[in-house]
Amino acid sequence: MKIVIIGTGGVGGYFGGKLAQNKHDVYFFARNEQLNAIKNQGLRVKSVDGDFVISPAQASDKLTDFPTADLILVCTKVEQVKEIAPLLHHVMHENTVVIPLQNGLASEEILQQHIDYKSIIPGLCKIYSKIEAPGVIHHFGYNQPVIQIGENNKSLTPRILELVKTFNEAGFEAHAEEDIHLQKWKKFMFICSGGLLALTRSTYGEIRSYKPGRKMLKELFTEIYHVGVAKQINWDESVVTHAMRMVDAADYNATSSMQRDIDAKLPSELEYLNGAVVRFAYEMDMSVPLNEMIYKCLSVTEYYAGNHIDE
Repeated sequence: MKIVIIGTGGVGGYFGGKLAQNKHDVYFFARNEQLNAIKNQGLRVKSVDGDFVISPAQASDKLTDFPTADLILVCTKVEQVKEIAPLLHHVMHENTVVIPLQNGLASEEILQQHIDYKSIIPGLCKIYSKIEAPGVIHHFGYNQPVIQIGENNKSLTPRILELVKTFNEAGFEAHAEEDIHLQKWKKFMFICSGGLLALTRSTYGEIRSYKPGRKMLKELFTEIYHVGVAKQINWDESVVTHAMRMVDAADYNATSSMQRDIDAKLPSELEYLNGAVVRFAYEMDMSVPLNEMIYKCLSVTEYYAGNHIDE
């Protein structure tokens, strides 16, 4: 299978590396120091499941350098999807499948503005990974990373089942979901905790061990649960308990990608996480005071990091 990985960071580097290791023809879209390191030294993956190197690795910062792909995994931050979406036609044929793996809920809508919605399979992933150094991906948590995919019409189509088989054979878990949007909202709920971690400058272990911190986490998840109900997501209050269990299962010193970006004064996905909760609530005349406080406080850091925040 010919596969193009858009964004060779913690997510794209790991999953693309595993697919390349399993003899698929993988092309990595990367830029700057990351691209130079991959082209000169290969792609190195340091993993709790075992280290490996893809060398030589096929990489470029121009999609026109790649052949048309059977599968495109879009692994950039949400804001970067806006930039790359108009260019995807360069690597697409009639049956190309595009799977966005961003945090948040906006990616499919952005992609549909530029490519046929039938080419898009909604997806999500679960992994703790990051760029440790140029050309080096560090997978440091979620020992068996997961990709979940599903059709918008909830049918288990042959292409879904074939992709799940391909992913599992590559050495990571994959699941076909009948209600992928429910699964995306569950992840969205948990990932929004990263805003609270960034605001309190704490790890998952620290905030869950402090009673007021634990209470705030539950309040944050509960606000999102009620927003989801209003958005007609098919879930019940058990999802709040599930999110708290995910917090408890996280490594004591684990942080979120949004938190790491904000701590480094880099543009983050705040707008598409806690910011999205606030916008959804506003549209439906609902109150989400904790998410709103997190969003407003962190928007100051975002503004000075150069990320657009409405004043």
